[in-house]
Amino acid sequence: MLELLQSRWLCVRLNARCSRRKRKIEEFVALKNYDPTLNLHEYADNLYADVGEVAATLIRLRYNQAEEAIKQLLGNSNNPESNG
Repeated sequence: MLELLQSRWLCVRLNARCSRRKRKIEEFVALKNYDPTLNLHEYADNLYADVGEVAATLIRLRYNQAEEAIKQLLGNSNNPESNG
């Protein structure tokens, strides 16, 4: 029953390319011994969220470093004694 629903879903989604696309998917599943019931998309979603957090952390770090460098530059240019 599940295979029938998946097949119908593929045909509706892919219209005219259905049979060719379905064959490619079935070949991939057979070749890779892929099991769609593993819900690997959940792991991928978690991975994308983790990567996003790492990227955001690095951006904040670099922003704070740049902000500190700018403050130091402005602080030095406002202090005539430090200009030599």
